[in-house]
Amino acid sequence: MIKENQYIDRFAITCFQFGLAEKVFDDFQSKEKNLHRMGQQELKRFTDIVSKFAKESELETFKNWALSKEAKETFKSVYEEVFSHDLKNRLYQNRLILQVALIESALKDIHREVLRQKPTLLREDRQIPLGKLVALGPDRIIEDEIEREVQSLDRKTVKEKYIYFDEKLNLDWFEGSIVSLFETIVDTRNKILHEDPDLKVDNTHIALANLVGMSLPEWCILQAIILYPGGFQAENMRNLDKIREFVEDRNKKRWKTR
Repeated sequence: MIKENQYIDRFAITCFQFGLAEKVFDDFQSKEKNLHRMGQQELKRFTDIVSKFAKESELETFKNWALSKEAKETFKSVYEEVFSHDLKNRLYQNRLILQVALIESALKDIHREVLRQKPTLLREDRQIPLGKLVALGPDRIIEDEIEREVQSLDRKTVKEKYIYFDEKLNLDWFEGSIVSLFETIVDTRNKILHEDPDLKVDNTHIALANLVGMSLPEWCILQAIILYPGGFQAENMRNLDKIREFVEDRNKKRWKTR
């Protein structure tokens, strides 16, 4: 059973957590004494690690270097290089990556629950070996087929997911207007993970992720409460009248075009 607000609440809490982390970081970085203190702590940790490695490896020359002035200067220059870069971008990158993951996870859960409520949406041409059917039983087979379908769609593009939700599950994505926004944050996430780990993420990316994350899963769930009531639950049934009207009008239009 999926409840109306469970994903929007989780997404909102995540946004708050990252917002708090950004404020703490800004306050910390604005005070030079904090940076100096951390620099000293990190230098000690660095020399301890290198010394331990050198001792275990019996590399006396390396051990001597780790405690030398040269090593400390090397670490200092690297440490200053780290702080000269925009560390806040790392926070933005990780925030975007997690927010996209939350959106994708929510859509997978919605997809999975819809198929549980209406297994007839599964592919009719799928052939199941008789031995597997006998060994596992129909309930386990259906659950496996549902998971196979969910994971298969998860590997598709945003546009393909939109078409599937629209045509197969009858769940609207704001008439497709949100697709390009969703594509932008997914493409940015993919570039960070697979192409450019230093890619700049700004407030625009975060704003797009917030918009998609706070609206798309929630909108799909509200429609699913009407279409697949056995698997979705509303917090307040009185607020569903307009959603019901939208779903009914949409279905009438779809039948007319067929």
